[in-house]
Amino acid sequence: MSNKIYILDDDSFFAAAFKETLEDMGLACQIFPSVESFESIFPSAPPKYLLVDLAVPLANTRLLDITEARGGHETGIALLRKVRKEWQDSTLVLITGNPSHDAQEWCKKNSVQYLLKPIERQTIERILGLRRLRVFVVHGRNVEAVNKIKDVFNKIDIEPIVLMERPNNGRTVIEKFEEVSFDCDCAAIVLTPDDFGGLAGENSSQAMNRVRQNVIFELGYFCGSFGRRSGRVILIQFDEFEIPSNLAGVIRLDGRKELNELAEAVDAELRHLINKK
Repeated sequence: MSNKIYILDDDSFFAAAFKETLEDMGLACQIFPSVESFESIFPSAPPKYLLVDLAVPLANTRLLDITEARGGHETGIALLRKVRKEWQDSTLVLITGNPSHDAQEWCKKNSVQYLLKPIERQTIERILGLRRLRVFVVHGRNVEAVNKIKDVFNKIDIEPIVLMERPNNGRTVIEKFEEVSFDCDCAAIVLTPDDFGGLAGENSSQAMNRVRQNVIFELGYFCGSFGRRSGRVILIQFDEFEIPSNLAGVIRLDGRKELNELAEAVDAELRHLINKK
């Protein structure tokens, strides 16, 4: 198997920009603008990485038929099904400019990376194994819980990023948060009962333990940024507290589990983001 990176995408602007980024990183890349051009090298020259666009028009090719590619709307999935039988050691990536939950779920079940365009350089570095996966750790005031979560991520070789441990560099809190979180691939929300309160006008006896407001804000930020169903935002709960109504039914990991057991659970949640054979 060569160290080459293959890209099959009929979007010439994206492919050219992606190739330029890879070459700036000292990596070799070959572009295939159509299934027909890709057919000329398959299956004799397996690459180290293959990135395929979800929707690629079909013309005259013996590799796929119009039915399995659903008229070209799922060419990428149909091609990857065929490719993985021959290129078992290649890392496969499905890319798209139009988010598809069905395609994302297929990728999770079949050990295929799923990426949305545009693709940032730090994402490329992570996909190509040039750096560890980075997780932004959202937390309240429970230092013991934060340290345990850091140990969990270090155990499964994911780099935990804690905002207060990063230099301020003259930035406001929100500027620092936005810039640091931009370089992260996923988020772990550490839910701990650090606040106490209730609805205005209610009897004080009805007040309950709550998660701190900054944690709820940052949870919403990452759900909006990554997508709630992306598999890139995981919730880890310590102890009991009032559950915000918007989180009702959302599954949370039990942070009180023994370290190794919790590490296994977290690893399973983020496995689709890691190149594991």
